[in-house]
Amino acid sequence: MGRIDDVELIFNTLVEANLVSYNLKIKGYAACSRVKDSKRLFEEMFQRTIVSTNTMIYVYFNNKEIGKALKLFEETRGERYPVTWNSMISGYIQNEQYKE
Repeated sequence: MGRIDDVELIFNTLVEANLVSYNLKIKGYAACSRVKDSKRLFEEMFQRTIVSTNTMIYVYFNNKEIGKALKLFEETRGERYPVTWNSMISGYIQNEQYKE
């Protein structure tokens, strides 16, 4: 157990979960090396925002899943903001993929 389990209990008892709570939980799972839980929650989201997408791109890069980060980035055509480009550039640098 741990603090993430406490957060999960609170999250699950919220009357109405929202995008902020989903994004926080996704990042919290990733910080505790529970990447599968991050992915599952992202897939369950009824509505995704640029914050949700960038959070998941961060999770993928942090876990060396560069192909998945790129795939998600490519799915955002028409919704790419400077912060999304920054997430990609930062992720490539973090993973020493300088030519990408």
